[in-house]
Amino acid sequence: MLELIPHEHGEYFDEEQNRFVKVRQEGVVYHFEHSLYAIALWESKYKKPFFTNKEKTAEEMFDYVSFMNLDDNFDVNTLTQEDILEIFEYMQDEPTATTISSDDNDNNSRIIMTSEVIYAYMANARIPFECDKWNIHRLMKLVAVIGEFNKPKKKMTEREILAQQHALNEKRLAELGTNG
Repeated sequence: MLELIPHEHGEYFDEEQNRFVKVRQEGVVYHFEHSLYAIALWESKYKKPFFTNKEKTAEEMFDYVSFMNLDDNFDVNTLTQEDILEIFEYMQDEPTATTISSDDNDNNSRIIMTSEVIYAYMANARIPFECDKWNIHRLMKLVAVIGEFNKPKKKMTEREILAQQHALNEKRLAELGTNG
């Protein structure tokens, strides 16, 4: 979760009054979570996948920041450019120490990643839906780890089996002190 203390002096354009407004927010702390829940809300509004290489408009990104916010009475227009950059940096950060290296090709590379697809992965992995409030990077890493755990074990080649048996025989001969 990102706890953001907005910069003391901000300025935003009030479209209703057609003028710039200075903002001074003392003692305010905003809380944001880049989560599956926020992504699902965004996709419900825009009817398109969040995870694409296509550029999002400023309005779409401001809406997403609003969906990420966990506080009451939040107005995205009160954020400064520095605040927005801090939120975007947070969205790129992966708060996990887990890494997964996989030799296999991704079998699901043709699937368009939407919130419903991620919920399906959660259901298959028996991850409670309450975890949709987690940071999306942590949730996706958990799904990937469970996928690695559930992957069928790679079969050994005949050469690998023979080498393993030979090493085991050599070890036993050494332990028993015999020649065979």
